[in-house]
Amino acid sequence: FVVLSLDVGAEAKLGRELLDAAVQVHPDGSFFIFSVDADRTKTAGFAQVSAKHHAAKGLDAKSWVNTAMASLGGKGGGKDPLTATGQAKTVQGLDDAIAAAKAFVH
Repeated sequence: FVVLSLDVGAEAKLGRELLDAAVQVHPDGSFFIFSVDADRTKTAGFAQVSAKHHAAKGLDAKSWVNTAMASLGGKGGGKDPLTATGQAKTVQGLDDAIAAAKAFVH
């Protein structure tokens, strides 16, 4: 499991591209990327759960995103249990959100 934060804006397209690149390097990995746009005071969250982690541990991307984004007053969604995105209208509480994302998978 990899959870990280980048200061590269809160654009969904970029988040998807980052997850796609991570999955290419480690196909069995599950990833959560926080992307911060401090200028617009927004935080986005992007989760990709591997089929392996979904089957073995019941890990669900939407639940993972909602748990993490709650610390920021945000929420997420996704129709597929393997991918989800979320947004919050703040960057305050990012450390708590990262801790929540890590705790969810450990």
